[in-house]
Amino acid sequence: MAEKIAEKYGLSILPAGEAALNNLGLSTQIPNDLVYISTGPYRDYVYRNNLIRFKHTSQIYALQFSKPLAMVIQAIREIGKDNLTEQEFQRHCAYCEKNVKENLIQDTKGIPSWIKKTLKNIAEVNDNEEISTVKRKGTRIQ
Repeated sequence: MAEKIAEKYGLSILPAGEAALNNLGLSTQIPNDLVYISTGPYRDYVYRNNLIRFKHTSQIYALQFSKPLAMVIQAIREIGKDNLTEQEFQRHCAYCEKNVKENLIQDTKGIPSWIKKTLKNIAEVNDNEEISTVKRKGTRIQ
């Protein structure tokens, strides 16, 4: 429903907070209030007794990327600088490998350095796994 509202008003939106974590499978909690960052003004909508909140953001950098990468950035931001667990990191790696087409190192200019560092670590893990997979495929088993 939030996407339809955003489309009607010509806004770009992205899940924020718990919704971003839930969309990436990092949280099983489904928030009561659906919060989205938006290019438009702060605004609340009620749909079937659920609150949909659009929060204006100055973080336009988050909206300039593909939706999968932007959601990863929002989830990392929601978790916090020093709070990312190994399990969450591994889930980010798996999600990025399947869904994110951008180069996590070169195509992420303008984001906070601590998030960029996390994305760089994800890229390095995914690149190493790709190399390992290629080596395993090329190895003859006798």
